[in-house]
Amino acid sequence: MDSSPPPSLATLPLELLSNIITYLPFKRHIFSLLLTCKRLYHATYPRLWQSLESNPKERYSYTTNAKNRKTGLRRLGDIAKEIGTDVLGFKYLKYILFWPADLEADSAWVESGLLAVISGQIVARRIQLRCVEFVLDTEVNGEALEFLKVLKEHSKDWPQKLRIRINVPWSKELLPLITENFRLEDITYLRLRYDEDEPSGGTGQGVEITIDNIKRLTNLLQKLPFLEDLEINGPEHPDEIFETPIQPLLPALYQLQNAISELKKLHKLYTSDLLFHPSFFITPPENVKKLVIAQGTSAEWWRKFSRCSFTKLEELTIHVGRVLECSKWASPDDIDVRSGAKDFVFGMGYLELKSLKKLQADSGVGYGLGPEDFFDLVLANNPGLDKESRKHCEFMTQRVKPILNQRRRKRRAPGAYSQ
Repeated sequence: MDSSPPPSLATLPLELLSNIITYLPFKRHIFSLLLTCKRLYHATYPRLWQSLESNPKERYSYTTNAKNRKTGLRRLGDIAKEIGTDVLGFKYLKYILFWPADLEADSAWVESGLLAVISGQIVARRIQLRCVEFVLDTEVNGEALEFLKVLKEHSKDWPQKLRIRINVPWSKELLPLITENFRLEDITYLRLRYDEDEPSGGTGQGVEITIDNIKRLTNLLQKLPFLEDLEINGPEHPDEIFETPIQPLLPALYQLQNAISELKKLHKLYTSDLLFHPSFFITPPENVKKLVIAQGTSAEWWRKFSRCSFTKLEELTIHVGRVLECSKWASPDDIDVRSGAKDFVFGMGYLELKSLKKLQADSGVGYGLGPEDFFDLVLANNPGLDKESRKHCEFMTQRVKPILNQRRRKRRAPGAYSQ
């Protein structure tokens, strides 16, 4: 009978112990473990400050605890000045997340002096970050600009590539904001969110404005050759802004598509709402393995989707809004116009996509907001589809057929898309 004591944290191999520590969700848990014993202290210490982020309260107010003492980053800044960053463990810092309020003159990062401390450590080559994420507004000022300058200047000499993730609103300042303050080779993720006055599209706002926005995005993407993850969000309420056919936009959209196709390292593409025109379909670059679509669509958009080969696409997530009214924007040869009906059941008849392994699609795709044969074609053309996705397709096919047949009896449906 084995009488040896059961294994404990104090006796586990260091590599296993280090892996366990990575699952602790909060720094206070790591700090408690650090105080347990000498062995756990040395195993835990490098993990304590691997990442830094302000808490929500201190982004918008000066916070203290019950005893009127500084908390959060302001307290951490004081400690860093008192005992030094090497003692504190900042040499292990690998990830920082900055929110818009963090980059203002009165932020906790700036007032605590912590931003200057981190900048100094970077210049002294004591810190080499792995990833920095920015949720930006349209302006960055003061010490934050100095930090970006330091990061841009020194990251090029680091042996391991810095990865920069940027979440920024649509605006006229978009291009200079990014190109002037960041080393473009480091940017691997870009999200354009729609929360400013400038729309991502919408011809009702003027064809010239839409074309300017397309060109602005094109110019930016042409400067980001190492982009791996791209998310583009259009306006949430398209009804008031899409009013003209696509023809005036085609030259600019063609250049945009070329810029996207040249993103050779892109492996994930996310689009939401409407981008520039209801029938504009972005053809993903050949290396994209994950595609997320969350937008209103037209029958013409689906026709273009059906013809795209998606060379290496493995995961598709699709959430669609209603098929949009075509009276103001559709071209004469669009299937929306040829149908002669406002509300009709339509089919693709053909699907080039054949590499899919996982599909997530909401019920809207099957309930008349997408092609009636979408799930049938996915099943037939994608033998590598996983069991859960296959089951979902079969369920949706059986469930929506009676509903579509009822609609078809009320209104004659057009044929499948011509190839």
